[in-house]
Amino acid sequence: MPDIRTRNNAHWKDPSLPVYAARKKLRGYYGLHWHEFFEVELVVGGHGRCVLNGKEYELNPGDIYLLTTTDFHEVFSDDVEVLHIAFDQSLIASDLSEKLITCDKNLFFSLDRQEYVKFYSLMSQLAVECEKDLEYKLPYITSLLQCIFILMIRKANLKNDADIDARKSHIAAAVLYLELHFRENPDLHTWG
Repeated sequence: MPDIRTRNNAHWKDPSLPVYAARKKLRGYYGLHWHEFFEVELVVGGHGRCVLNGKEYELNPGDIYLLTTTDFHEVFSDDVEVLHIAFDQSLIASDLSEKLITCDKNLFFSLDRQEYVKFYSLMSQLAVECEKDLEYKLPYITSLLQCIFILMIRKANLKNDADIDARKSHIAAAVLYLELHFRENPDLHTWG
């Protein structure tokens, strides 16, 4: 059975902060699991492989992937080094997070040099900001995350379907809710 990673068991430095960022080495086998938070990892060194929602990918420098709360994955690595960002969905504008959650493909990309530099710069800034106690820390981090998400949406070539979104039915909203909360154990008190 897949394992769940939460803020409390995922090496989150400060569980009270809705974001964690660090440069880290992935060594060994990380068994099939999912997260209660979003995660973006940019491979900066080494090689390995991961299985994301049943599809296998080689991990090489310049690869980036986004994991939402609905993704299952596992990693096999001896020496992969990543810039890692884990964050609560509440930090992302709902239209952006909905676009990525409802995307019908894995968000795994091999970046060209120019794209890599953009992502590396944003993610490095975010990691530094997480380490320091500065004024306006959370708004700055949130803005950096929005930029990262927009670049991911552009890379995935996901269109801004404003007309389709405007016609979205209540049934579609209910299905999205179920997709986001399928692991929860609902009861009548929660809904009543």
